[in-house]
Amino acid sequence: DTDRVIPTLLADPNLFGSLPQAFLFLALASAAMSSLDSVLPKVDPVTRTQTAVFNIEAQGIPVGGLIKLEVAEKVEADGYWLPLSSLTQADRGLWAVYVVNGQNEIERRLVDVVYTEAERVFARGTLSSGDMLVASGAQRVVPGQTVTPVPTMQAQNAY
Repeated sequence: DTDRVIPTLLADPNLFGSLPQAFLFLALASAAMSSLDSVLPKVDPVTRTQTAVFNIEAQGIPVGGLIKLEVAEKVEADGYWLPLSSLTQADRGLWAVYVVNGQNEIERRLVDVVYTEAERVFARGTLSSGDMLVASGAQRVVPGQTVTPVPTMQAQNAY
């Protein structure tokens, strides 16, 4: 068994009960699956972490070595995954994206970024399902401008 420190948010027993029973740990040159044995009840008041005990049965992960625990949590929420490159800054802490309307004109829509990953964001706002998003190059267009939409695959090859 190996002790690992995890944030208290992850130590919530209800959260671990809803997650898969197998966890993926990544080290510099290897990966290992493990199971969660227990979460110690004491919370460190400085780091706000709890100790979790995992059963890691892999060779190649050194004792005391730095590892990364990958945890995916499914969250039901209204919104859209958008490319980071589609965002432009707006007022009052909001962001904006540009869409192409039915007359092939650019419209600006406000969005609130809820979650950010490396190359994409989860946002909600004044978008509708089926909107044609200006995925990149937003600095090149202005509201009211007439454009010719390009399908995504062609747009990726255009640059």
